[in-house]
Amino acid sequence: MTTLIRQGQVPVEPSMKDLLDLFRTDLLQTLNCHHVGTVQDFNTEHQTATATINYSQTFFQYNQGSQSYQSVPVSYPILVDCPVIVLGGGSASLTFPIAKGDECLVLFNDRDMNNWFNGTPGAQVATPRLHSFSDGLILVGLRSLGNVLSDYDSSRAVLRNADAMVGVSSSKIKIANDTTTLLAVINGLITAINALVITAPPGGGICTVTPISPSPSPGGLLE
Repeated sequence: MTTLIRQGQVPVEPSMKDLLDLFRTDLLQTLNCHHVGTVQDFNTEHQTATATINYSQTFFQYNQGSQSYQSVPVSYPILVDCPVIVLGGGSASLTFPIAKGDECLVLFNDRDMNNWFNGTPGAQVATPRLHSFSDGLILVGLRSLGNVLSDYDSSRAVLRNADAMVGVSSSKIKIANDTTTLLAVINGLITAINALVITAPPGGGICTVTPISPSPSPGGLLE
């Protein structure tokens, strides 16, 4: 290793603290824990994804012309066959239409997880690798500031897809799209039914259905 010494400085032997600090820095730089990524492909059959990491590594390369070290960005490897975390429990699950371009959080397992993923839980790990890029798990839903959800609902638990949504508050349910709500549709249907006029068979008179007043409304449950 070449040490750069400023003019007037006297080189000294590194102390134990210097060595420990260098070891700590090297350890943290090579340890994979979490990375922010983007989904490039999703396999619906295996529920695995290919993803890229959203920033690059920085290495320093000596430039003979300028006689100095310059930073060189290097892309992280592409992560393939990463199991995607699907929310669920028991026989129930909640799935989403994961697509290319979705931002995600990649979690790196402490140990080789090949045997577990291939259906042999409890078996010894296949390799001694630790915190490897080969053992990434993907959690989709992380969002950067340029990709935040619009009109975030702070009063309901909401399932939404584009402009369609189902929202559940403590006492009511809201089902809507970008033009109307289920409550409005039902109330309009009730109004139309109350206004029906029934024509009697030939020889009889005209029967008019008397509107119910007030009209029943599901507003007690819907909003």
